[in-house]
Amino acid sequence: MKKIVGITGKMNSGKDTCFTLLSQRINCKRVALADSLRRELNPFITDKFGIDLFQCDRTEKDLVRPLLVEYARIKRGQTNGKYFIDKVNNYVKSVSCIVVVTDIRYIEEVNWIKNDLNGILVHVSKYKEIDGKRIFSESPIQDERDNDPKMRAAADYLIEWPEVDDVSELGPYADKLLAFLEELK
Repeated sequence: MKKIVGITGKMNSGKDTCFTLLSQRINCKRVALADSLRRELNPFITDKFGIDLFQCDRTEKDLVRPLLVEYARIKRGQTNGKYFIDKVNNYVKSVSCIVVVTDIRYIEEVNWIKNDLNGILVHVSKYKEIDGKRIFSESPIQDERDNDPKMRAAADYLIEWPEVDDVSELGPYADKLLAFLEELK
């Protein structure tokens, strides 16, 4: 089984849900590149806006999301896209169980997962079914709208799952992903 799994997809597509479902089935650790972003900006955002990035709801996070996106864009630009990768690379390489990186968004991150770490990339997308037609969510973030088709094309495995109230209904998707990972030994 591959030791590194990167998950990509639009915001609110279920990337963390995918990890949660996997973690209920196998021993794995979650890594999110954006966690270091939150750690760096949380003191400022808490002070200036009264929002704790580690304990906020989606509405509060959406208020400060433009600031997070712009800060990340600048940091990535200063480091050829490696800023957040460099923050977690040693840890990811040191973990003995499977590592699931839950927020792959850019080609540099894809190259890190697939080439540097010999991992696989899973693309997750969520849809609502309306009149028998699948309607996939759109992202309010331009970078994400631009990059998602590239991430999907680079993916080794695709998950398209419905929006549900009970995530345990998505268990069969995780089971199929695990079967795929088992084939890659």
